Amino acid sequence: MDDGQRRPQCTGIIIKQWSDDTGHHHATIVTYSRIVCEAGRKRDPLPKLSVCLPNKKTVLDAELIYFNDHYDIALLHINLELHINLEVTMELPSFGRGPEYGQEVFVLARDGEASLRARRGDIQWLEESDILGRDHYMFLSCDIPEGGNGGMVIDNDGVVRGMAIYCSPYPAVTSISTIVKCIDMFMQFNQVARPLFGIGVRTIALLDVQLQEDISDFGIKGGFLVDRVYNPIAEDLGIKRGNLITSINGKGALTLPELEDYLLLLGWGYLEDKLNCIKDIKLRVCDLKSGVEIDVTLPVRFYDKSERSSLDVLLVFCHAADTSCKVGRLL
Repeated sequence: MDDGQRRPQCTGIIIKQWSDDTGHHHATIVTYSRIVCEAGRKRDPLPKLSVCLPNKKTVLDAELIYFNDHYDIALLHINLELHINLEVTMELPSFGRGPEYGQEVFVLARDGEASLRARRGDIQWLEESDILGRDHYMFLSCDIPEGGNGGMVIDNDGVVRGMAIYCSPYPAVTSISTIVKCIDMFMQFNQVARPLFGIGVRTIALLDVQLQEDISDFGIKGGFLVDRVYNPIAEDLGIKRGNLITSINGKGALTLPELEDYLLLLGWGYLEDKLNCIKDIKLRVCDLKSGVEIDVTLPVRFYDKSERSSLDVLLVFCHAADTSCKVGRLL
């Protein structure tokens, strides 16, 4: 709500319901973070938030619990009185694993009148390194319906596979597995953390056929092609554009969304033990020109802020007092 007028902004997904001792029913909703942030920062003042339930006539005030700009999520809490809850059916959706490339999906949304809208499309065989700094995006072949930001992306069985996000030139999807990991981490630690490599990569399996064939000549079947290197430490260790990273801590055959889930697991470990703010990541790196593979131990820092801050990123990549810092879109 802005200036006293209720304006539908996006769709949300109910992820949790519970009742307290007073007979009130509660629900937690995940939706698109841009309803509460702008340019990566929390809006000030924060607009009054409201949620319209599926019966199209019940509108409830909502409270912001948490948002994360990088993962485009905001968690909202609503309080349902008992008589309202009996009138409105709010079933928890069924959550599955993340989307698969080439998979047929449906994007569900509520428009300005709270009417259900849907679009059918496919998850494209497409990967964009560092688009808006978000390597974990997957992309839709269809448009997002009105109000579709934050809407469910479901498969043919009605299982939620992701959340829809408007993005140009292709509408994007964030995997539900990534969203669930973020929510679980926030509920456990009141923070979400991820390592910053400072390296832009693309999955080998989604490169053009000719490049895949050239890479296969080296006996390499999976991994990541380095597009850009922003981290001075990585550069000093010999990682450069055009290299292949064939494994990260022994894991190789991953897509970028799967890699993002793994990085969140590393973030979980960091939050369990914050005594050491730098952790070593073991990379296997291949130079395509020479065919030589080397093992690299890359020390990485973790980012645990919900807002976007260029200063924080700058400090992460300060290598030493006599080394210039580099800032860019990050893995």
